[in-house]
Amino acid sequence: MPHQTFDTTLSVEPSHITLRERSRVVDNAKAIGILLVVFGHAMGLPAGLSRSIFAFHMPLFFFLSGVLLSEANLRIGVVEFLRKRGRGVLVPYVFFFLVAWSFWIITSRLGHRAEKFANVGWDAPLKGLITGLSSDLSIVNPTLWFFPCFLFVMVYYFGVRKFASKGVSTVLFGLLAVTAVAFSRQVNALPFRLPWGLDVACVATGFYAFGQQLRGPIVQVLSNVDWVWRTAVLAVAALCFLAAWPPNGAVDMQAQLYGITPWLFFVASLGGIASTVLIASLFPASIGARWLSDNTLIIFPTHTLAFVLVSGLSQLLFGFSPATQAGIGYALGATVLALICAIPTVALLRRPLGILAGSAPVVRRLPTKPPLAAELFMGKATQEKRNMLSLWRAGFHRPFRAQSVEVLPRQKTTLHR
Repeated sequence: MPHQTFDTTLSVEPSHITLRERSRVVDNAKAIGILLVVFGHAMGLPAGLSRSIFAFHMPLFFFLSGVLLSEANLRIGVVEFLRKRGRGVLVPYVFFFLVAWSFWIITSRLGHRAEKFANVGWDAPLKGLITGLSSDLSIVNPTLWFFPCFLFVMVYYFGVRKFASKGVSTVLFGLLAVTAVAFSRQVNALPFRLPWGLDVACVATGFYAFGQQLRGPIVQVLSNVDWVWRTAVLAVAALCFLAAWPPNGAVDMQAQLYGITPWLFFVASLGGIASTVLIASLFPASIGARWLSDNTLIIFPTHTLAFVLVSGLSQLLFGFSPATQAGIGYALGATVLALICAIPTVALLRRPLGILAGSAPVVRRLPTKPPLAAELFMGKATQEKRNMLSLWRAGFHRPFRAQSVEVLPRQKTTLHR
């Protein structure tokens, strides 16, 4: 997944905030989030620890996705939006379904899985591809529910923002999320589920809109507040989380299970989100966090396949049965091995997936030879072209990173070598 860049034309951010600062916080938060997702799905994880992760890890991802949404992407036309977002989400959805389906066909007749899937036909997983529900996708990969749900989250928010301001949209989707959670038990009592996460998206869009609302202020506050105060706020947020999730019971967003008391779900979710972002702001940028952040789109849908591989190998090599694959030690070991498996997986899938989804990594370069020399010689070059030639003469023809661009007043940028 190529690294997200940010719209430098936004006027809500002060001049001293750079792309590098925002990238550091978001990269670290996404890295923490994907580690929690992998660890939370690990076999053998104690129930209490698993519930604590499930209490906020999916709201965290929807929140961070809202932070990454730029105003430029909201100004495009409806057709262009549906084309870009549909390709960017549906192509990975189908791609990873085919990968998981192929993996399931190969492994479904091996070990203890042979008995589990003895009466399941090869075409049974196709129902999950059509409905997009985790319960139907559980045969091959239940985590794929996120992709169609996320598509409708973006569609909901984009449609409302065409007619309402950012603040009004945040209030509307916040009220929608509260209402959807309050009536979730009545909805779950129905004999059917809406396909493609249409019901879950009503709750998820609330966190998405909240992240978009805080897109500018979140980095401004984290940049100006001393680390001592950030640590104090972190302690308060962590206490809110620890006070809310135990009494609320089990939470599973994809199944529309929000615990015993709906309002405790929001307290735990927001407390977990605030704690994660504040912890992310306390750490410097790192290669590991950047790698995890860039490749979240690949790690998220493939780590469950790695767990199947780890489980099978542990039975084959060490005689572990599914009943003995328990305990936090086994969960930590499985998580580490799944992340190790992610390294070759990312190397193998990132480029073809990027090409299919229309987001292949692009190396940003200034021309190694001035293509405008003739115009400059004839005196027809514009000032912008003259500036580009000056940069080339100064030695800026080497590739440069997007985070080296600093946001300055009046939407100007300064390039630093």
